[in-house]
Amino acid sequence: MRAIWDMLEIFYVDKSAESWFPERLVDWLVAHGPILSKTEASLSRRLIEIKRRLSIRQFPEEESDYWEGIASALAVGWFDFVVTFLRMHGSYRHDQIDKRQTENGLVEAVAVLVSMMPRLRPSLPPGSPGVAYSFKPEFAKEWERWRIQVTKLDRSAFWNECHNQKTLQGLKKLLAILQGNVEVLVKSTYHWMELLTAHYLHVRPFAIATEGLVALANTCKEYKGTHKSDELQELILAVLGDNTEVVIAECVRLFEPWMMAHMVELLTAKDSYVQNLLRKERDVQGGISLEELYRLSYAQSLASDPLTWQVAPVYLASCPGQGLGMLETLLLRLPVSDDSRLAQKALDVCRLYDLQAVGTTICRKVGVHSWKHGRIGAGIVWLQRARDKRLLSALSDQLLASVSTGSTWGHVQDFEQIQGLVDLLGTDFQATGGLSILHRQDLFHTFTSSWLFKVGITPKRFWMSILQDSVELLEWPEQVLLNAQETNTLLNCVQELKLAKLWGDVDSVDEPGSNVDRVRLALATNLGRSFLQMAIDSFPSSRGLFLQVGSTLRCYVGLVYKRTALQSPKFASEPSAANQEDIHLASLNRRRFMTESASADIWSSTNVSS
Repeated sequence: MRAIWDMLEIFYVDKSAESWFPERLVDWLVAHGPILSKTEASLSRRLIEIKRRLSIRQFPEEESDYWEGIASALAVGWFDFVVTFLRMHGSYRHDQIDKRQTENGLVEAVAVLVSMMPRLRPSLPPGSPGVAYSFKPEFAKEWERWRIQVTKLDRSAFWNECHNQKTLQGLKKLLAILQGNVEVLVKSTYHWMELLTAHYLHVRPFAIATEGLVALANTCKEYKGTHKSDELQELILAVLGDNTEVVIAECVRLFEPWMMAHMVELLTAKDSYVQNLLRKERDVQGGISLEELYRLSYAQSLASDPLTWQVAPVYLASCPGQGLGMLETLLLRLPVSDDSRLAQKALDVCRLYDLQAVGTTICRKVGVHSWKHGRIGAGIVWLQRARDKRLLSALSDQLLASVSTGSTWGHVQDFEQIQGLVDLLGTDFQATGGLSILHRQDLFHTFTSSWLFKVGITPKRFWMSILQDSVELLEWPEQVLLNAQETNTLLNCVQELKLAKLWGDVDSVDEPGSNVDRVRLALATNLGRSFLQMAIDSFPSSRGLFLQVGSTLRCYVGLVYKRTALQSPKFASEPSAANQEDIHLASLNRRRFMTESASADIWSSTNVSS
C-alpha cells in the first residue's frame, strides 16, 4: 500500500518530479523493490546476501555472483552498493597491489566514474555517490563530459595489461551499462520495473515522465514480464498510463477503506478531470460522490471498533451529504446507558459538531436507565442535563410518594438521603411538582437546628418568627417530627426570649402574648407526644392504651388553649353561656385525663416491675 501511495505522489501530486523523473524511479525502487516479486528474492535481498557471503572471501572477484550483483545495482542506480562492492576487489589487498597494479587502477577508475556520475535531482543524501544538478542545461553539459570520460576509459589501452579475465569482463560490463547498452541492461535486471528504471536512468536521462512512458513500460513488461499472480502489475501500469478509472478500480479491489478514503486527496491534486470524476454526485450512489462514499465506508469501519469510534466523527463531518445523519446514528447507537464515561465522550462529540438534540437524547437515555436501576441521584443529574421537566416531575412525584407512604423506594432508606435528592432537584418547584413541602421541611430543619441557636448566628429578634413557623410542624397529626431533646431545645429558646425581655435585651422585640402562648402549647404538646412515642417504641404491646392517652391529652390541651384565650382582654367581660359550657367540659376532661394518666402510670410501673 505504501508503494502505491508513493507512486501516486510521483505521478499525481509532485509536479516538479517530471523534470527528474528517472531519479524518482530510483528512489521508489530502493524503498519498495522487495514487493515487486513474491516468488523470487528481490534485488536488494540478493545484494545483501552476496555482500554477506563474499565479505569473508579473499578474492570475491572470482565469483560470478560478485559481478552480476554489481551490474544489477549499477543498472537500477544503487551506486553506493556498486562503489562498496568494487572496493571489496582482491586487488586492494596489500599483498596484491604491487602484482595487480594495472587491474587495481582499472577497478578504481570505474569506481571513480560511478562516484562522479552527474544526477538530475535537487539534492543527494549525505555520502551518496554522484553529483546532483537541479538545472537541466547544466546537467546536460556535465553529462556529456562524463559520458566522454566513460567512453575514453572503455577505449583505453590499459585493458590489454589486465590479465584477470573475470575482472576484465566484469568491468567492461559495467562500462556498457554506463553507456546505456540496452542488451546489457536487460540481462542485468530481473523485474520489468527495474528494466524501466534502468532505461530511463542510463538511456533517456533527459526524458519527461509522460513521454512514451506507457509504451516503454509495456516493452519492458514483454522482456521481463511477471507471473499472473502479481497483483500490483495492473495497478502500476494504470498509474504509469494515467488511467485514473483503472487506478480507482484496482485500489478498491486490493486495499482497505483507509487507502480509499485518503487516496482521493492524492488523485484530486492532478487536474480538474479527476476532481470532477471523484466529486460528482451520482444518483446510483444515493446522491453522493465517490469521495464521500469512500470516506463514509472508512468511517463505518472505524465506528465498529470501540477503540476507534471517536475518530469516525472527523470523517463523517467532512461528508456534506450523509455524514451528519450517520454521525447522529452512530452516537445514538453507543451503549451509553451503563457507561457514564462513554456518555460524556459522546456529549463532547455532540458539542463539537453542534448536535444538541442528540446530546439531549443521550442525557435522557442515561437518566432514565439510572432511574430505573435505582441510581436516583445519577438519574436526576442526567435528566437535569437533558432539561426534561416531564421526567423530572414524574421522578419527583414518585419520590414524594415514597416519603408520604414511608416506603423504601430503590436505595432511598431514610429521610436524609431523600433530602439530598431534593437538593439535587433544586428549587424550581414548578418543574419538580409537589416537592415544595419537602423543600420547606428541609428549610425548617436547617433554621431550627440546635447549633443555629447555640452559636448565636441567628439574632434573637428572628427566633420567635422561626418558632411560629414551626408550630404547624409541631402539631403535625400523623407523626412526631421532633423528639424530646429537640423540643426541650426549643423550649429553652422560648425561656431565653422571656428572660431577655425582662432584662431589657435590645436585640429582642416585643411579641404578642397569644403568639408566645401558642408556641408554648405547641411545644408542650409535642413534648408529651414525643414521650408517648418513646413509650410506644419501648412497649409495642400497649400501643392502644398509649394512643388513647395521647388522644385525651390533645383534647385537654385544646381546651386549655381555649380557656387561655377566654382569659385574654378580648374576653374580659362576663363569659357567655357557651363559654361557661366549654369551661365545664374542660374541667370534666381534665379530671378524666388525670384519672387515665394515673392508671397509665400504675400500669407502666407494674410492667416495669414485672
